Amino acid sequence: MSAIESDFKRAVEFVNERAGSDLKISDDAKMEIYALYKQSTVGDATSATKPSRFNLLKRAMWDAWCAHKGTPKESAMEEYSILVAHFDAGFEVTATSNVSSAPKRRPSMVSMPPIKSSGSMSGLAEEKKDEPEYETYSKQSLITEVEKLQAEVTKLKIFREYKTGLLSRCRGTMTGEEWLVRYYVVKPGFLRCYKSYEERILRLEVPLYHGASCRVEAASAASGAGKYGHIVVIDLPQSDSKRSDLSCLKLGAESREEANEWCEAILAASEDGGPPPKVEKEKPKRKFDPSLRDFHKKHQASFLSSDQTDRQSYRGAANLIIIVLIVKNLQTIIANLNTHGNLLAKLLEINASLEDEDYMVIACGGLLPVFTLLAWAIEKSSTLPAIPSAITRLLHTVNCSASLLIPGYACHYFQANPAVCGPLVFGSTVLFLKLVSYAHTNTVLRERWLSMPPRDSSAPKISTSYPNNVTIFDIIRFVAFPTLCYQTSYPRTDKIRPKWLLKRSIELLLTVVVQVVLFSQFMLPVLEEVNASADPITISKWVLDLSVPSLGCWLLMFYGLFHLWLNILAELTYFGDRQFYRAWWNATRLDEYWRNWNMPVHAWLVRHCFMPCMNAGISKGVAMFVVFFISAVFHEWLVSVPCHTTKVWAFLGMLGQIPLIALTNFVHRVNRGSQVGNFIFWLTFCIVGQPLCILLYAMELSGGK
Repeated sequence: MSAIESDFKRAVEFVNERAGSDLKISDDAKMEIYALYKQSTVGDATSATKPSRFNLLKRAMWDAWCAHKGTPKESAMEEYSILVAHFDAGFEVTATSNVSSAPKRRPSMVSMPPIKSSGSMSGLAEEKKDEPEYETYSKQSLITEVEKLQAEVTKLKIFREYKTGLLSRCRGTMTGEEWLVRYYVVKPGFLRCYKSYEERILRLEVPLYHGASCRVEAASAASGAGKYGHIVVIDLPQSDSKRSDLSCLKLGAESREEANEWCEAILAASEDGGPPPKVEKEKPKRKFDPSLRDFHKKHQASFLSSDQTDRQSYRGAANLIIIVLIVKNLQTIIANLNTHGNLLAKLLEINASLEDEDYMVIACGGLLPVFTLLAWAIEKSSTLPAIPSAITRLLHTVNCSASLLIPGYACHYFQANPAVCGPLVFGSTVLFLKLVSYAHTNTVLRERWLSMPPRDSSAPKISTSYPNNVTIFDIIRFVAFPTLCYQTSYPRTDKIRPKWLLKRSIELLLTVVVQVVLFSQFMLPVLEEVNASADPITISKWVLDLSVPSLGCWLLMFYGLFHLWLNILAELTYFGDRQFYRAWWNATRLDEYWRNWNMPVHAWLVRHCFMPCMNAGISKGVAMFVVFFISAVFHEWLVSVPCHTTKVWAFLGMLGQIPLIALTNFVHRVNRGSQVGNFIFWLTFCIVGQPLCILLYAMELSGGK
């Protein structure tokens, strides 16, 4: 026998002899001495010796033993002897050994001074633990000690969770059994059911008392439990609840081992729950005569009164209004069909018969890509030292003007169908705005590039810096993007969503179809009756007849163009910034509407009209008037050229909004938050303004003066 083994044997005998004596040490020290003893005599702790998690004392002793896993027995014996000698000077270690493979002891055990605390070293050398001697305690001391222990146990029970996890609960319904997956927590005396782990919304709380039983059954194939095929059946005492559906619970687990663990946790929690409470018989209710009931008990205002402080819901009234609108529109549609018949087929037949002039206008649309390539060629040649900047600006001006005027002149010269001229004029106007932005932006970049010092030829080139951005791919990509403002780089997306794209395309097709139906069935019959010699009352009637269908066509145009078409274009070109409009329908000022309803045009006007005016020293008010004047010119261009008219009703209508802008701004300043400005916008712009403008152009087309 080595000296270390001899010291260990003497230390064990010393501990057994001093059991129950005046040797006072802490519980942590006792746990450490026990762990070293088990490591010295048995070796490493194994899972076979692992006690249940519900036996807290034995589980703590086993955990302390596992902390020394891998320590050789000889090193554990030496540590055991040194620790005993550290706490009692009556024992000395005669031999020491430096075992390199021995792990370091926990700092709390190595540096622990002798602690005076209740308890002794009884049972530290062996797993058996003797009962403390309470004969020396007085009655009052025993009562105090028991109360302290009960308080500590209660405190531990509050935060203890025996088991948590997902289970499937079986609920009986009218159509059969229904299995719902919920998050369950077993606590002392309770089984709690939550909606999910993330949403801790308590759905059910079942008290667990003595007498509750639990068993595991296999679910049948037709039960509907799915992967939760191992059923935990919990039988509760009848006194637990008056609800009959809580006398027996069926919970589904994924495996039998998990089901057994749930049963073990539920039985342990029921032991902590105590005996079931006694259910007292309900006392008979005292009979009460309903005729003596007081109905008027407090001050209350009527629901529709302004004195009502509680917020009321008018959802039912809104539903009634929607139903009335649907019925009224159905009545209008049926009456229109009975009066005019199917005008859609007639309209399509007229527009389907194209003349030679129409084909000439369509052929003119092939010039638009030529103007795009010319803009790139002009900008590319401007990087050469031999080309002055003034010549480049002149060439850009001629090219941009030609892209707008040549298609417009073709529509005027050939007098083609407005349905053919409209798309050409619209497309050429959009291209004109894009080419102006391309030329303006690159002019500024070119001037900065020429003013910069010479760049080192060995430095890396940046693809978005001038003149590296002047490529055919760059200008074609810009023309395809749903924007009017040129930049050297744009926010981009990383993929195309085919399903999303298909849904938006179907919505766009339906939107166009509904627009055509509204125009042919509800607007065209009114426009065919228009003549210049009508009296004001008849004109007022025509305006009201056109107000609703024209508003519908205008809203569908907005939704189809700004929401569907531009988003489809952005999805196909991976364009990231898709704020093509804001909440213009809530505008309480007319200038707010113009800033929010068409963001691409608004951004172009600010960047290439308003800011240059401000930089030139023009006042803000004059700059805003210039922007509004240019916008009015383009609105008139988009209407007059396809319709082959020289009237300027759209231009005058745009300028006529300037007093309305001043009026709505005044209302906004006087009463902020008022909806009067919003009413003025809808009435003047949509209900009266647009139908009146349509009537004026219809009179012009019909030959009136």
